[in-house]
Amino acid sequence: EHRFEQYDLYMERPAPLVPRRLRLEVPERVAADGEVLLALDEAALRALIPVLRTERIEAIAVSLLHAYRNPLHEQRIRTLLAEAMPDLPVTLSSEVCPEIREYERTSTTVANAYVLPLMDSYLARMQAKLTALGIGCPLLLMMSWGGITTLEPARRFPIRLVESGPAGGVILARQIAETLGCARAIAFDMGGTTAKLTLIDDFTPQ
Repeated sequence: EHRFEQYDLYMERPAPLVPRRLRLEVPERVAADGEVLLALDEAALRALIPVLRTERIEAIAVSLLHAYRNPLHEQRIRTLLAEAMPDLPVTLSSEVCPEIREYERTSTTVANAYVLPLMDSYLARMQAKLTALGIGCPLLLMMSWGGITTLEPARRFPIRLVESGPAGGVILARQIAETLGCARAIAFDMGGTTAKLTLIDDFTPQ
């Protein structure tokens, strides 16, 4: 089930991160095999720039059909936007989530753009303060699947840091289970607002 309140007839869905009036379109089309069927209408894109300025947009999410096969149009959009609004951060779906299924790719891209200005500013300030304290070692951050990344990719793709806390808890629990010789274990990670359960079978988190 995709409904998080399956039997609630009065369920109110969360408001979308991008209101309908700010979901802007440009003519272009790339086929499922990556072939360009309709070239990007650059004049139509430039015509949208005054709208972005009027609305005081702080970040842009770009998601085009089949961009995971051919990112050329998305990349061109970023170039044109950078020429007109060089300080505006642009997130491309072909970089954030280059996979099939438009809804999942778009929603991930939008979420990245939504948190990018705040996270970029926060991480930049943190790096500056660490440097001022004389700390010169690399700053590494955990990602949602348990790997680590350096600061620059984290500032560009903050969506990859979501759920990094629970992922770290599971990794630690797996290591403890392996140290104790417990091939089958349950990891319980409770924070301030959520609690996570993970089954560990043969020292492998499920």
